[in-house]
Amino acid sequence: MLATSFTSLLEEAALGGAEKRYSGNIADRLDVLFSQDHLEQLESHFDCFGILAFDPVADRAIVDYLNAGTLPSDSGPRLLVIWSSSESAPAPLPLDSLDWIDIERRDLVAQELIRQLFAPKPPPALPGIAFVQRISGGDEPIYFPLMNMADEKQIRSFLRRVFEIVNAAPLDDGKAFVNHLAYKAELARMNFRRAGASSSKQWLLRTLRFAKEHASDLISAISLAV
Repeated sequence: MLATSFTSLLEEAALGGAEKRYSGNIADRLDVLFSQDHLEQLESHFDCFGILAFDPVADRAIVDYLNAGTLPSDSGPRLLVIWSSSESAPAPLPLDSLDWIDIERRDLVAQELIRQLFAPKPPPALPGIAFVQRISGGDEPIYFPLMNMADEKQIRSFLRRVFEIVNAAPLDDGKAFVNHLAYKAELARMNFRRAGASSSKQWLLRTLRFAKEHASDLISAISLAV
């Protein structure tokens, strides 16, 4: 399994597969890349998005799960899962080559990601995974905690159950999507928390800026076939 920067994925979607790369100040690049048109181009490749937030030191079971390389097949081709890393991946690189443990900034971005997601309400504790149908609009995210799981097998088992629910959700609109997830999670007796209406574009852009300011990045897994 390979990892690549979310910014690179957004750039590729915006350029439609062209070889050219944006240049210049990173803040200016983000303003350009996070235009409505570019976000919608990325959304045309995915039905929904997952945001995995965790501390790579305290939550080693999640790191082990990611390093095992089954995330793309577990989540399916139409769900893009994003998480923070203290190492950037502007070009695809093997996931197990990432520097997971940077004590100085190991969980700053993950905490900021969830804080922005739930603001102005108090954020839930890490680790967990949030889902939102679109990142270009005001769709409501829903968060599933991943606490008290002993190893990667438990993480994988739980995430596969959640991914199954997510991939069966209606895509008519963001409200129907999150209502389906909440209803199915309630039936399955899964803990979850709804974030309320928010601008996915705004909180994702704020978190990505925060990550860049702290020498970190938001990345995603892609299959070896990509």
